[in-house]
Amino acid sequence: MAKVVINEFLCFTRHNFEKLTVSQLKPVLSNFYNESDICDAKDVFMKDLQGLLSSDILPRMPNRQGPNKCKQSVDDVLRLFTIADEQKLWDSLPRYVAEDLSKIPFLNADAVSTINLSKRLEAMEQRMSFLECTMVNMQDSAEPISDSEAKSSYNNSGQMLRDTCQDSVSDDDAGGWAVVARRKKREPSKQPQNKHKPGTSLHQASTSQSVAVHNKPPTTHKKKQKVFGNNASKDSAMKAGVKIVQKSVVHIDNLSPDCTEALLKDYLLSEDVPVLSCYTAKSWLRDEEKEQVSAFRVCVPAEHRHLLFNPQLWSPGVIIRDWKFKQSQNGSQA
Repeated sequence: MAKVVINEFLCFTRHNFEKLTVSQLKPVLSNFYNESDICDAKDVFMKDLQGLLSSDILPRMPNRQGPNKCKQSVDDVLRLFTIADEQKLWDSLPRYVAEDLSKIPFLNADAVSTINLSKRLEAMEQRMSFLECTMVNMQDSAEPISDSEAKSSYNNSGQMLRDTCQDSVSDDDAGGWAVVARRKKREPSKQPQNKHKPGTSLHQASTSQSVAVHNKPPTTHKKKQKVFGNNASKDSAMKAGVKIVQKSVVHIDNLSPDCTEALLKDYLLSEDVPVLSCYTAKSWLRDEEKEQVSAFRVCVPAEHRHLLFNPQLWSPGVIIRDWKFKQSQNGSQA
């Protein structure tokens, strides 16, 4: 007969691990259980796995510290559950039961729908905020964008929101300000033609043209500039109406061909990486290898870009690179 262990956290997680996704379980466990319950369950489950698996298979579990201790500990427990599921250890592990039913969260279909709805609303708010930022930049730009150009840009990207705010604001500018100027497209200069009316000598025609050129007022080209403030003081009387979100676009290559956008997005969300958009892209590998892998174009907030470049987040062979934007004729990124 299998060993019986009383632990409400492990009991709830074990019976719902195969029913719900990691992204659905994580907020329920983090919000319902306190820090001591999570840490105790992590130690108990880790000891049970150590008796069944070698140290080479089990990852190193550090003692979490700081304000995100609960969330990180829940991530560690769910990672251990994933290893147990992959190794098919459920029959060898103890039976986790609950003694106090008040420590079991009530989770039904409506609660799962609410979790999914809250995530979608959060993603929608981020997209709406970025859309407002894009509309403001389009109105303030030096050159208006035609309908044909906007339609072509939408069809090529395959998404409603363009990740153009990535290079709009830079924190590395000296003085604490970011100045952005858009270069106007130069038109080819028109050379004056030496045309003269019948009855007028060539010398008179050239003289009149030179006088007209000298009398023409000099043209001055003023560059339009946009300045973004970064004063974090809460006492400032001038506050922004729309929050501008800086974004980074990354190309994730050499993934398994059965990987989908939903699977990749769920995995990144489970690792506390907020995903603004995720779309299928072309692989940058050699021609004979492109058909054997899948690649994606992932957009995240710029402040979370370093999380994607963490080697511990990916399996061996997965390639993470910055997205290569196409250069248009006027020198801007497309």
